[in-house]
Amino acid sequence: MATADALREAAAVNANPPGALRVARTAMAAGASFQYDGAAFAIPSCLFHGDTMKFTYAAIAAGLLVAGVAQAQDGEALLKKYGCVACHANDKKVIGPAYAEVAAKYKGDAGAAAKLAAKVKAGGTGVWGQIPMPPNPSVPDADLKTMIAYVLALKK
Repeated sequence: MATADALREAAAVNANPPGALRVARTAMAAGASFQYDGAAFAIPSCLFHGDTMKFTYAAIAAGLLVAGVAQAQDGEALLKKYGCVACHANDKKVIGPAYAEVAAKYKGDAGAAAKLAAKVKAGGTGVWGQIPMPPNPSVPDADLKTMIAYVLALKK
């Protein structure tokens, strides 16, 4: 949309009283529009025109993308915070196995997260060789879940 058109549309939007305001987001590639109800939020207009599935799919996809990126960043940060990187790395064996090797070993195993959580909390030896992994009982379960999800999502 040309700049002059965008300015005319903005002027028209600002001329509408609250409750009837239609805010167009011309910068968005799809040309999505929003309807303002005079309160504190705007509602995507596709909800008023029967196109809820497109909006729903887009919202879910965006949420999953953001969540996946955040979880990857959080998982990696937590592995550093709890000192796991002293013995492990994403793509190579250090003292313990590479995280990618762990992900490959447990790929398709529905109980992998629970097994790995128990192993991290209790420590152990024998699964990856004779060098023991020390127990980590002080790692909170929520952090442990995030770290394990990060490791299991890696590809070799």
